[in-house]
Amino acid sequence: MEMAHFEVERYFKDSADLPELSHLFPPVINENDVARLREEPVEVEVFEALSSISADSSPGLDGFGLAFYLACWHFIKEDVMKVVKEFYKGEVFPRVYASSFIVLIPKIKNPQNFDKFRRINLRNVIYKVFSKILVARLSLFLEKIISQEQEIFVK
Repeated sequence: MEMAHFEVERYFKDSADLPELSHLFPPVINENDVARLREEPVEVEVFEALSSISADSSPGLDGFGLAFYLACWHFIKEDVMKVVKEFYKGEVFPRVYASSFIVLIPKIKNPQNFDKFRRINLRNVIYKVFSKILVARLSLFLEKIISQEQEIFVK
């Protein structure tokens, strides 16, 4: 297994150099923007992300749904904050946070094709908090990172 990994890594290192294309894509966010994206979240930001999760949201693999997190926030907030900060520091966290189950719920009786099922993705609430914080932060930069639509007339 280790040898296979080495061979793949060597292949990509030994492959032809790729052309330099960075001049075609000038940076659109500055160092301050990057620093903002990397900041450790504060408690208010985490609680806002938690509160924005749908109340109908399914519990994840750990069995704890949104209601538990909201009802017990004053007991668990230190642990939640620790996990969120570890995530933002890039630390390795338990696989269970990113694990999910996909459940197929039939839309009709006796479905014969996959399009006749509704897909439900069961993710842990803490994973949803990670995602909500990232989305909230990235939304501040959407105007910078998404270019304006250009009308192109073809003759």
